Amino acid sequence: MKILMIPAVANRYDQVMTDALATELRELGVQVHLLMGPVNARTLRRLCLRLKPDVVFRINAGRPRAVELPKGIRHVCWFQDFHYITQNKELKVIEKDDLIYFLGDARSLGLRKQLPCRLSHLYTGVSASGLPTEPDGPPEYSMSLAGFIPPPRDPALRSTGETLIEQALRAPVRIPRWLHMRTKMSEISYKPWRHVPGLVSEYQATVEAGHVPLAGKLDVYEIVNALKEVSKRYYPKWLPIEYMCRDDLVYFSTHYPRMLDRINLIRRAMNITSKLVLYGPGWTQYPEFAPFAKGTIHDTRQLYRLFQKSRLNLANNTHGLGLHSRTLECMHAGGVVMMHTSPHDGAEGGMHNYFEPGIHYISFDKANFDNVAMKWLTDSTARVTMARNAQKVVLANHLWRHRAQQILKDLSA
Repeated sequence: MKILMIPAVANRYDQVMTDALATELRELGVQVHLLMGPVNARTLRRLCLRLKPDVVFRINAGRPRAVELPKGIRHVCWFQDFHYITQNKELKVIEKDDLIYFLGDARSLGLRKQLPCRLSHLYTGVSASGLPTEPDGPPEYSMSLAGFIPPPRDPALRSTGETLIEQALRAPVRIPRWLHMRTKMSEISYKPWRHVPGLVSEYQATVEAGHVPLAGKLDVYEIVNALKEVSKRYYPKWLPIEYMCRDDLVYFSTHYPRMLDRINLIRRAMNITSKLVLYGPGWTQYPEFAPFAKGTIHDTRQLYRLFQKSRLNLANNTHGLGLHSRTLECMHAGGVVMMHTSPHDGAEGGMHNYFEPGIHYISFDKANFDNVAMKWLTDSTARVTMARNAQKVVLANHLWRHRAQQILKDLSA
């Protein structure tokens, strides 16, 4: 079998992940052509004609719409990030022998349409060797979090819809003449290119009213529908809200809830300890968190050392699907994960599929965070036992070798 594998973006995280998966597939006798980054549809077709793969395996990208792949090539997509627009953008063209993976329960992630192909789940994994899985000394930090925090939005800024209109009106050669004409019709009497303060603030207030931080039950579509109703009060009826506000809808339905979760989590941690470190992009943009921000870790060995040097490694997930890469990597390193509860803990991608609270990881809710954290910060013996328990489960079930075996089994089914 020959597989053409394509990461979602050309960054180190995706490249390390796809390289590890490709290595295990090669160990199983599969010929893998691995690209360093995504390509457009026409380039993909040319590569298929030249390399003649049996399978095209892409991250966060469905079967291309602009061109048709050569006959006989099977398309596999692995959605790790699934925004509300993904199913309309990436799932337009589907063939019955396609295979679509999700990082967890598809409906919890936001899938609402029926697909005429096989759906399954595929988790990330860890490498079997070559990484430090034993601490080289006692922990230095009480708590840490390794992850991205979305940038804040200034309520005084224009919405993305207003920005699009302004750009269009500054390019009269490329738009119809009638679009510049003023009209007295009541339904379009509002001039959308004139900035009206308050739209971004209302977006923020809408999300904050509908999303409960650290509850792990984000409903993307409920948030999107509420945001659309807000948008309709600011834009005339003849404007396509879905297109004009697309970037804002994605940001406020996906990234803004994550920001609220992480702000809430880190503020709670700051109330308990000053021995807190934050790694990842975005933290320096928040003055209250900047003193704890230590930059971004690009080396996996350094990331594992961070997990080992922290008594508690904080984690959150807006959808409540905790079986993602940082969780598995932390457990593999011998670190202790502390994550909030979720009604989706028992769904595919939820923690309870493989791990038990109090045995393999620490579980908390907003009401008991302080008590739970203090208990585990002071019980080093229990932490060591928990770390070893979790590491055994990861080694038995969550290596990249297991993922490669699953893919081949699914392709042959």
